[in-house]
Amino acid sequence: MYIVVSISQCEMISNDMSKPFTTKKFVNDAINKFNHKFNYSKVSYVNANTLVTIICPDHGEFKISPWKFLNSKHGCKACAVKVMASKQKELTKKKLEELKKINDALYEYPECHFNGIKDKIPVQCKKHGIFHVTVDHHLHGVGCKKCADERKTGGYNLQWFDADTNRKSLPGILYIIEVYNDSERFIKIGITKNSVSKRYNNSPFKKYQYKIIYQFYDSLYRCFLKEEEIKRLFKEYLYSPKHKFHHTESFTLGALPQILELYEITQPFSPSSLTSI
Repeated sequence: MYIVVSISQCEMISNDMSKPFTTKKFVNDAINKFNHKFNYSKVSYVNANTLVTIICPDHGEFKISPWKFLNSKHGCKACAVKVMASKQKELTKKKLEELKKINDALYEYPECHFNGIKDKIPVQCKKHGIFHVTVDHHLHGVGCKKCADERKTGGYNLQWFDADTNRKSLPGILYIIEVYNDSERFIKIGITKNSVSKRYNNSPFKKYQYKIIYQFYDSLYRCFLKEEEIKRLFKEYLYSPKHKFHHTESFTLGALPQILELYEITQPFSPSSLTSI
């Protein structure tokens, strides 16, 4: 003999017989995981996937499935975002502290309060005074615009190093990159305190792509002297890019084999595969 029971009747039987127990058990499990952080006065447990209402003391009411709530790390999504933002801020602060050590000869940081990497902070250039820059941009190498303008004729200069002898011992990289697009291909010599990727991936020179041919790690000053030597020895190969770029440090591909030979650099690719523009 079969007894036919409707779905709604089944739900009622289930609710009447098990709801007080399952709600209590869910709340107990939640308290065991999150202590007494949340308010469960509006919880009405149905099953693991039916949303329940939980009250966060910081962010108010939110709905979430019991299963997802008990398997989450923070319970409240807004709390999770807040924790992640706090961790990101601490990580950024740590990076800024490292940056302060690197830039000690160039900048001072009078006030360094920020909530996110897009916030602007004041930076004191020891030569030109206060300027403001976003945390993100500063971490990627953006500094004093007036200093940059003074170096437009070809990067660093002897006056810049002589203004503060501590600058000579800053870590530096001399690099050679191949720069190209659909219509041009040439090489660029340069020096940087950051990585080459940070130097160019966030630069305004989006008309070109590049690949690294060579990197030489030394003090910034010795990198500068070597760069000046290359510019002096190979000035006949100077190249003027069609789009905005560093024309005083750009050379035709013809200079590349000679530069590699002069400095006994092991070549990572065949020059014969390159075509002149």
